[in-house]
Amino acid sequence: MRVVIAEIPEEGLQVTERLDPAALATSDVSWVAPLEVSAFVQRHDDDLTAMVEAAGTLEMVCARCLATVRRPYHETFHVAIEIQSRASVELTDDIRQEILLGYPMIPLCRDDCRGLCPTCGHNVNEGVCSHGTA
Repeated sequence: MRVVIAEIPEEGLQVTERLDPAALATSDVSWVAPLEVSAFVQRHDDDLTAMVEAAGTLEMVCARCLATVRRPYHETFHVAIEIQSRASVELTDDIRQEILLGYPMIPLCRDDCRGLCPTCGHNVNEGVCSHGTA
């Protein structure tokens, strides 16, 4: 998301873009489709601030039962950059970092996920296995 400094009016500039889901994927989290990102950008002397809103659908692998689960994602956050004498600013990497920091450290399909049977690997959320693990 490139912003040309000279094109930012005094009242601010609204910019929208779709981010590539592959650039935001990790080993546990991926995106179903491109992430919709909207930023309201304002210039303040030698600084640029952006109020960013990002929305999409996450696909995660549960850390306990290994089930794949989809979750809606909708976050807002601020990005601030020193512009000094630059003609333009690229916001994509700063936005990407904020999104990655918001990922769950331990993705779960639900808070009370019971995981897998340690003996046979049966998903205990689906019922009792032959070993009686519930």
